[in-house]
Amino acid sequence: MDANRVDIQFRKHIGNAKKDVDYEGFVSFIEGALSEAYASAHKISKEEAIKQIKEKIAKGNPNLNNATQVAKNEDVDRLTDVAHYTGAHKERFDAETGKGKGIAGREELAENTGYVQGYKNKNTYDDKHK
Repeated sequence: MDANRVDIQFRKHIGNAKKDVDYEGFVSFIEGALSEAYASAHKISKEEAIKQIKEKIAKGNPNLNNATQVAKNEDVDRLTDVAHYTGAHKERFDAETGKGKGIAGREELAENTGYVQGYKNKNTYDDKHK
Protein backbone atom coordinates (compact mmCIF):
# COMPACT_ATOMS: atom_id res chain seq x y z
CA MET A 1 0.00 0.00 0.00
CA ASP A 2 1.60 3.28 -1.12
CA ALA A 3 1.38 6.83 0.21
CA ASN A 4 -1.04 7.92 -2.51
CA ARG A 5 -3.59 5.34 -1.46
CA VAL A 6 -3.24 6.40 2.18
CA ASP A 7 -3.78 10.04 1.14
CA ILE A 8 -6.89 9.10 -0.83
CA GLN A 9 -8.32 7.19 2.13
CA PHE A 10 -7.50 10.11 4.45
CA ARG A 11 -9.30 12.59 2.18
CA LYS A 12 -12.32 10.28 2.03
CA HIS A 13 -12.33 10.13 5.82
CA ILE A 14 -12.02 13.85 6.67
CA GLY A 15 -13.24 15.47 3.45
CA ASN A 16 -11.53 17.95 1.16
CA ALA A 17 -12.33 21.07 3.18
CA LYS A 18 -10.47 20.15 6.37
CA LYS A 19 -6.69 20.34 6.58
CA ASP A 20 -6.17 18.71 9.97
CA VAL A 21 -7.65 16.06 12.21
CA ASP A 22 -7.82 15.61 15.97
CA TYR A 23 -6.63 12.52 17.83
CA GLU A 24 -10.05 10.84 17.95
CA GLY A 25 -10.50 11.42 14.22
CA PHE A 26 -7.05 9.97 13.54
CA VAL A 27 -7.80 6.85 15.59
CA SER A 28 -11.16 6.38 13.85
CA PHE A 29 -9.37 6.77 10.49
CA ILE A 30 -6.85 4.07 11.43
CA GLU A 31 -9.49 1.70 12.73
CA GLY A 32 -11.90 2.42 9.89
CA ALA A 33 -11.04 3.37 6.32
CA LEU A 34 -7.28 2.85 6.51
CA SER A 35 -7.45 -0.58 8.11
CA GLU A 36 -9.99 -1.76 5.52
CA ALA A 37 -7.82 -0.60 2.62
CA TYR A 38 -4.68 -2.02 4.27
CA ALA A 39 -6.38 -5.36 4.94
CA SER A 40 -7.56 -5.70 1.35
CA ALA A 41 -4.13 -4.71 -0.03
CA HIS A 42 -2.28 -7.24 2.16
CA LYS A 43 -5.05 -9.86 2.25
CA ILE A 44 -5.24 -10.00 6.04
CA SER A 45 -8.02 -9.49 8.56
CA LYS A 46 -9.08 -6.02 9.63
CA GLU A 47 -7.96 -6.64 13.24
CA GLU A 48 -4.51 -7.72 12.05
CA ALA A 49 -4.34 -4.65 9.79
CA ILE A 50 -5.13 -2.34 12.73
CA LYS A 51 -2.43 -4.04 14.79
CA GLN A 52 0.20 -3.72 12.03
CA ILE A 53 -0.66 -0.07 11.31
CA LYS A 54 -0.40 0.89 14.98
CA GLU A 55 2.94 -0.94 15.26
CA LYS A 56 4.30 0.92 12.22
CA ILE A 57 3.19 4.27 13.64
CA ALA A 58 4.74 3.49 17.04
CA LYS A 59 8.07 2.48 15.48
CA GLY A 60 8.19 5.30 12.94
CA ASN A 61 10.37 8.39 13.19
CA PRO A 62 9.56 11.84 11.82
CA ASN A 63 10.57 12.22 8.20
CA LEU A 64 12.38 15.50 7.57
CA ASN A 65 12.10 16.16 3.85
CA ASN A 66 14.35 18.94 2.56
CA ALA A 67 15.26 20.03 6.08
CA THR A 68 18.37 22.12 6.54
CA GLN A 69 21.13 20.10 8.12
CA VAL A 70 23.55 21.51 10.68
CA ALA A 71 26.93 22.27 9.15
CA LYS A 72 29.74 20.39 10.88
CA ASN A 73 33.12 21.63 9.70
CA GLU A 74 36.12 23.49 11.11
CA ASP A 75 35.10 26.85 9.60
CA VAL A 76 31.81 26.87 11.49
CA ASP A 77 33.53 25.67 14.65
CA ARG A 78 36.11 28.46 14.39
CA LEU A 79 33.51 31.17 13.79
CA THR A 80 31.23 30.03 16.60
CA ASP A 81 33.92 29.43 19.24
CA VAL A 82 33.25 32.15 21.82
CA ALA A 83 36.76 31.77 23.28
CA HIS A 84 38.10 33.73 20.30
CA TYR A 85 35.66 36.64 20.63
CA THR A 86 37.10 40.00 21.69
CA GLY A 87 35.80 43.33 22.88
CA ALA A 88 32.10 43.77 23.55
CA HIS A 89 31.24 40.42 21.96
CA LYS A 90 33.39 38.61 24.51
CA GLU A 91 31.24 39.97 27.36
CA ARG A 92 28.03 38.62 25.84
CA PHE A 93 28.97 34.98 26.34
CA ASP A 94 29.91 32.89 29.35
CA ALA A 95 33.58 31.92 28.96
CA GLU A 96 33.17 28.43 30.44
CA THR A 97 29.96 27.19 28.84
CA GLY A 98 29.85 29.35 25.71
CA LYS A 99 26.18 30.13 26.28
CA GLY A 100 24.92 33.64 25.72
CA LYS A 101 24.22 35.88 28.69
CA GLY A 102 21.34 37.60 26.92
CA ILE A 103 20.65 41.20 27.80
CA ALA A 104 22.74 40.87 30.97
CA GLY A 105 25.83 40.51 28.77
CA ARG A 106 25.53 44.10 27.63
CA GLU A 107 27.24 46.46 30.04
CA GLU A 108 25.50 49.78 29.57
CA LEU A 109 21.79 49.36 30.02
CA ALA A 110 19.67 52.44 30.61
CA GLU A 111 17.12 52.13 33.37
CA ASN A 112 13.88 53.19 31.69
CA THR A 113 11.85 53.82 34.82
CA GLY A 114 10.26 57.03 35.94
CA TYR A 115 7.04 58.88 36.41
CA VAL A 116 6.45 59.65 32.70
CA GLN A 117 7.24 57.77 29.53
CA GLY A 118 10.14 59.97 28.41
CA TYR A 119 11.84 60.10 31.84
CA LYS A 120 14.94 57.93 31.80
CA ASN A 121 17.79 57.12 34.19
CA LYS A 122 15.85 57.50 37.41
CA ASN A 123 17.72 59.03 40.39
CA THR A 124 20.71 60.19 38.31
CA TYR A 125 20.12 63.96 38.58
CA ASP A 126 21.84 64.29 41.94
CA ASP A 127 24.91 62.40 40.71
CA LYS A 128 25.42 64.81 37.82
CA HIS A 129 24.69 68.06 39.73
CA LYS A 130 26.76 67.96 42.90
